[in-house]
Amino acid sequence: MIRLFNVYYPTRTIVLLLCEALIVSGCFLLATVLLLGPDTYLVLNYENGG
Repeated sequence: MIRLFNVYYPTRTIVLLLCEALIVSGCFLLATVLLLGPDTYLVLNYENGG
């Protein structure tokens, strides 16, 4: 059990939340790489993902 904001959460729930966030952000990053190709670094770092 992990205590966060005076509430106890099961460790399994926290791990599930972190894994889901990692999968979703990874999918967005992969889609950006596939669509933009070699310009991915420039778009994500200098144009704020736009």
